[in-house]
Amino acid sequence: MVTLETPYAHRVRRFRFAMGTSTDFYIRLATPADALTVADLHTRSWQTAYRGIMSDAYLDQIAPTERREVWSRKLSADTPAERAVLLAEYEGCAQGFICVVADQDRRWGSFIDNLHMVPDRHGRGGGRQLLEAAAAWLIARGALRPVYLWVLEPNAGARAFYRRMGAVEAETGLRDTPEGLKVPGFRCVWDSPQALVAPVS
Repeated sequence: MVTLETPYAHRVRRFRFAMGTSTDFYIRLATPADALTVADLHTRSWQTAYRGIMSDAYLDQIAPTERREVWSRKLSADTPAERAVLLAEYEGCAQGFICVVADQDRRWGSFIDNLHMVPDRHGRGGGRQLLEAAAAWLIARGALRPVYLWVLEPNAGARAFYRRMGAVEAETGLRDTPEGLKVPGFRCVWDSPQALVAPVS
């Protein structure tokens, strides 16, 4: 059973179906103690999904240290209340994570800053469960406006996944990568968190 702990558990129970029915993944809120785990997941995902988009030198030599610094900062004790990082675990081992910021943009609503699964867990429902858990977290805190993320144009697998989850590619724009490149990307949008609770198949 997928479980999510929040200060608004009574609201989350109303949307418990959003947490998924698979027993494969246990989803929980990450803590500062998880920073290096999240950084490792992020790096491993990038090294697969972004090979050929970012340079090998960056992915293999720079990203591991840079991601540790980024997530140690983002998961510090003073993490803002409007941001949540959720971990997906399988048999006690972290397999993926999502980072969501409630009501980040006045027009586009809540922002999914990151969604990553380890490569050997792709296609097993973890990404779907993480998106649904993030939606339930947003619903629980009353953030009911649209939800969006950016996906790089060359990342065809991720784009196809978000379309299956009901996202609309609303606009295009150049995205800055950490190594200073500019890559075309798409803003993917859902009308509300509820649209992720019952996604388009």
